[in-house]
Amino acid sequence: MLQVADGLMHAHDENIVHRDIKPSNIMMIPLDGDGEMAKVVDFGLARIMDNDEQKLSQTGEAFGSPLYMSPEQCLGGAIDPRTDIYGLGCVIYECLSGNVPFRGKSFMETFNLHISGELKPFSKGLDIPQPLSELVAKMLNKEPDDRPSSMKEVKTSLQLILESLNVKAS
Repeated sequence: MLQVADGLMHAHDENIVHRDIKPSNIMMIPLDGDGEMAKVVDFGLARIMDNDEQKLSQTGEAFGSPLYMSPEQCLGGAIDPRTDIYGLGCVIYECLSGNVPFRGKSFMETFNLHISGELKPFSKGLDIPQPLSELVAKMLNKEPDDRPSSMKEVKTSLQLILESLNVKAS
């Protein structure tokens, strides 16, 4: 997820919001030596932010994958990098729990859950470190202003959590 955050940080630095962060848009690429590297792919829904207002120039349209869409996407509202933070929060939640945070019986019900549904806490049996659980919950806040302000903030938080667990970050 650190590598995904790096990729999204780079896109955001170029004023690009991906708008469709989901597991199938994160590819693992083998490295020449050992291991793999995560790459964010499929920028087909990406939009360039308006430099003056730091938001996308077009609103009123809902694009993305319903299971990973932010509340503002579901409502067809203005989006910015915090939209990708929400999407990445959905992916991390799914990686940790095995389930997406919000799933309705239809895409409209799923939209409504993203907009006003309550986030289920992680099962205690998963033994998710409290700081990681809190970070994911913050990433999944309904209001963009209540989420981390940037992908850099997300990455820094993830690094600190890994360091506190004595896990080597790659």
